[in-house]
Amino acid sequence: ENEAYKYYFITRFADLLNTTFLETRVVEKINHFQSIYASEIDENSRRWSDFTANYDQWINDVNRMKDFANNRPEHQRQHLIEKFNLDGEFELEVDISHSDHGYIHLNTLDLTSETDGVNEEVYPWKGIYFKNIPVKLTAHPIGNYQFSHWSGDVESLNPELTLYLNNDTYIKAH
Repeated sequence: ENEAYKYYFITRFADLLNTTFLETRVVEKINHFQSIYASEIDENSRRWSDFTANYDQWINDVNRMKDFANNRPEHQRQHLIEKFNLDGEFELEVDISHSDHGYIHLNTLDLTSETDGVNEEVYPWKGIYFKNIPVKLTAHPIGNYQFSHWSGDVESLNPELTLYLNNDTYIKAH
């Protein structure tokens, strides 16, 4: 019922789907644990007589987890669209003029290489967001650099923006 919290919830959910729960990141985590435990599966089957699963069954289960990870974000987005009667989604692409000059804070995320699910080479960065739900961008210069302006589909001299977007959008901080 609280409109501000509803927007926060939807935006935070989208932020997490675009980073922490990004398909490639989750599959990478599953692959990591698969490599750790693969050598133990046959030994576990031999050791515990009531454990009937074998290596092939385990691989099948791991692959089911990977399929789930690859398909879940699309289902989650559709669920949010239906639950909150949203108008659909769009792709947001943000960029900066030079990676050593600053970074962008997007909603609840600092778009830096230290953020889960963000690549080492951060920019340009893309994420999927919901139409007409506010997207907040803040340009953060570092060192002796100063923010100049935004360019692309949105132009502004203000380092802080709140946008209600309905189409794929590209915006760059200078």
